[in-house]
Amino acid sequence: MIVAKCPLCGERVKVGTKPWIGQEVVCPACDAVLEVVGLNPVSLDSPYDDEAYLETDYDEETYQYND
Repeated sequence: MIVAKCPLCGERVKVGTKPWIGQEVVCPACDAVLEVVGLNPVSLDSPYDDEAYLETDYDEETYQYND
């Protein structure tokens, strides 16, 4: 079993015996969804493109708070 380190909490995350780029795994300690981004050595990162996430359209007029 190959393991990699969670970039958020440092916990060891099992990625299986034959990981591939783009494979999604979940950290057992912090429940973060992570993506395999490197194979030698195996490395993990967030599967979401931070820049695209920040540019998401937000419509304040239709958003309502629920108490």
